[in-house]
Amino acid sequence: VVTDTLFFDIQQKVVKKLPLRIDSLSIPLRDNYRLTSPITLSNDSVLVTGPKSLMNAGMSNIELAFNNDEIDSDFNRDLGYHVEALINVEPDETRVTFEVSQFLLKELTIPIEFLNFPVDSSVFVANSDIKVYYTINENDEDEVKRSEVGKIIILH
Repeated sequence: VVTDTLFFDIQQKVVKKLPLRIDSLSIPLRDNYRLTSPITLSNDSVLVTGPKSLMNAGMSNIELAFNNDEIDSDFNRDLGYHVEALINVEPDETRVTFEVSQFLLKELTIPIEFLNFPVDSSVFVANSDIKVYYTINENDEDEVKRSEVGKIIILH
C-alpha cells in the first residue's frame, strides 16, 4: 500500500520595518556616464511582511531593483525591490531620482618650460611637451582652456 502525504509548513507571519538600500555600483549607467547628484528616495524605509523563516534569515534592509536599461539621462522613476516571492513590501514601489552626465576623455598637450636651468647641463629632455589625459563632465568642457592649465616648469 502506497500512502501519499502532503505536509504544510505554516509559519507565523512577521512584519518588519526595514531601511531601503541602493547599491550605487549596480546602477546600470551607459559607458562614460556618471552620477552627478545625490540619490534621493521618496521614502527611506518599507514595511515588509512574510513568513518567519524568511524574515529572520538575516534580512536587514531592502535593496531597490534597477532593470537592465542603460541610463544616459537624469533618472526619475519608481522602482520595485529585490525580495523573495513570498515577501510583501509596502509601498510596492519607491521613487528614485538622481542626475547623470556624460564624461569625456580629453587629451591636452602642455609645453615644458625650463627656468634657471644651466645651459651647460648634460641633462636633456627628449620631448618638449607632455600629454595630459583627463575626464571632464561634458557640461564643463568649455570651461577648461589650454591657457588655464598652464605649463610644466622644471627648475634647477
